[in-house]
Amino acid sequence: MSNNTSYSNPIPAIIVIFASESTGGLYQRRLLYKNVFLPTNLKAHGPTQSYAFIRMFESYSKSFYYMIVIPDRRLYSILNTSVISSNLCRNISEVFNNEIILFEYSYLKRLKLYPLPCKNDSDLRCFFDEYRMCLCAKDRNSACFIFNHEQSNCDYCENNGLCLRKDPNENQWEFICLCPECSFGILCQFLIGSYFTTLDLL
Repeated sequence: MSNNTSYSNPIPAIIVIFASESTGGLYQRRLLYKNVFLPTNLKAHGPTQSYAFIRMFESYSKSFYYMIVIPDRRLYSILNTSVISSNLCRNISEVFNNEIILFEYSYLKRLKLYPLPCKNDSDLRCFFDEYRMCLCAKDRNSACFIFNHEQSNCDYCENNGLCLRKDPNENQWEFICLCPECSFGILCQFLIGSYFTTLDLL
C-alpha cells in the first residue's frame, strides 16, 4: 500500500482499518503505524472480502479517512493499492453543508437523504457520519454500513491525551499518545505551563 499524498512533517499516527461487510461493518481489525513520513509504502495484512480504510491523524484533533480497498468476488492474497486525495471520505457536515439538515433533522430523517450525496457529486467516493461509513457505488447509489469511529481504545495517556492502539488481542502495549496543546511527552505527561515562571520569582 503506497501513499502519494505529501506532508512536510511526519504523520504521528496512521491506522489501517479492515471492516467486514458480512458482519455489517461491526467487526474491524486495526493496524497502527507511528510517526510515518510520506510518501511511504506500508504493508498491511487483512481478511479477504473486507473494506479497507486508512485513517491519518495529523494531530490530536485532526484526522482524515481514505478508502483504499473495496472487495469484489475475487479472493485476493496480495493487493497493491494507493492512498490518493480523490479517495478522501468526507464528513457528512461537509457533504450537506446545511445546518437545517444537520441539526434540526432527526438522525433517521437525515439517513433517508443519504442516497443524494453520491448522485449529486460524481467525484465523491465515500462519506461518513457519527455512526456509519457510506460508499458510492458505480451506479452512484450509497451503500452505508455501521462503522466504529471510536478513536481512543486505551487509557495509557495522561492530561486527556488521545490513546491509539492496534487490536488489543494482538499487542496491548503497541500504542501511541497524541497530545493536546500545551502537553507533551510519550504519555503526554508533561504540561508546558508547568515549566514557565514569572519574572517576579526571579
